[in-house]
Amino acid sequence: MSHSFHVRLPLPRRRAAGGLRDQMVDYLRKHRPAVGSRFVSDHELVRLSRLSRPTVRRALDELVREGWIERRHGVGTFVGPRLSLASFEQPAAQAGKVRLGRVAVLVHYPGEGFGRDCQTAGVVAGMNAAAGSQGISIEMLGVKQGDPSTIIRRIVQGRPDVLVAISPRPRHALIIAEAKRLGMGVLLTGSRLLDLGLPTVREDGAQGARLAVEHLVRLGHRRIGLVLPAVPAPWVFERRGGFLAALRDASLEADESLVFWGADEPHADTLRAISAFLHNRRLTALVVGSGGMTERLAPAVESGDLRIGADLSLVTFDQMWEKRAWAAGLRPTVIALPLKQIGQHLVELARAHLDGKPVESPAPLPCELIEGDTTTAPGSN
Repeated sequence: MSHSFHVRLPLPRRRAAGGLRDQMVDYLRKHRPAVGSRFVSDHELVRLSRLSRPTVRRALDELVREGWIERRHGVGTFVGPRLSLASFEQPAAQAGKVRLGRVAVLVHYPGEGFGRDCQTAGVVAGMNAAAGSQGISIEMLGVKQGDPSTIIRRIVQGRPDVLVAISPRPRHALIIAEAKRLGMGVLLTGSRLLDLGLPTVREDGAQGARLAVEHLVRLGHRRIGLVLPAVPAPWVFERRGGFLAALRDASLEADESLVFWGADEPHADTLRAISAFLHNRRLTALVVGSGGMTERLAPAVESGDLRIGADLSLVTFDQMWEKRAWAAGLRPTVIALPLKQIGQHLVELARAHLDGKPVESPAPLPCELIEGDTTTAPGSN
């Protein structure tokens, strides 16, 4: 791949590193090479650009901070995860009118994992849509599975103004604490670390579950179940609470026997247990509270043992349903999370931090129900 990149000469004398960086970003945006593929080396860039090695390294360091490339010591330079996300076109901020700020994003999955991580893709797309008008530049700091000490070193070296952590895990509290110690603003998405008391932007999972139940009730369903992963996370219990409250509001049975708690990781017995749950509770409709639990139904759908939309109406929180090979072209009835709106709110909060204004968590953002082929009236097929 590296031999296809050419430097347009001459580069601007006073900002040669910035000019080289801009040309490489233009190339990546236009050609969109695969994440993880080899990119042009330092040595090749020195030859192509006719710049000094320190100047070339400054350009590459900037690309690393922004997530466009990854540099592996002793191995080489590779295309970074940023291309796996959505659009990165940012309108230029009005120079001199606002203080420009840098936001580092602790992203969700590395490399090809972006293909299955709708949350990071949606949130960062929203951030990019709002960043230019707010005078914000966005850098991809690291990955959730990354070694915290490595990420901390990058924070210390790069000193962004604000750190945004997308669904951080408890072990990332150390990264957050270091960012706070350095005087950075810290913003969170998701609900895993609400007890830290930091500004957090997230969806209203209870409202989303209510939408699902209300839709099924309007179709005539009276036997509705909920499938959730058995993980101790606030979003899980929020969706459970909204589900049971909606059943009560519809004067339907609302007890814990209508909630199936499944293994968070694939397990041979999970599908069998879900099938027994559906049969024993005589369910005609199901709300699936996560993408992982939707995938647990795949073998039964692929085999024809379970006909979604025919035998069972289904509403899912799975934002990636369309990409499931086993979905057989069905358009899902889905609870769409406000991911882009979350990203836009994060940028607005970052702007407030830069301007010295109070930064508080907004109210949870509402979800939207998008009707598809997976829900019908009971007995209509």
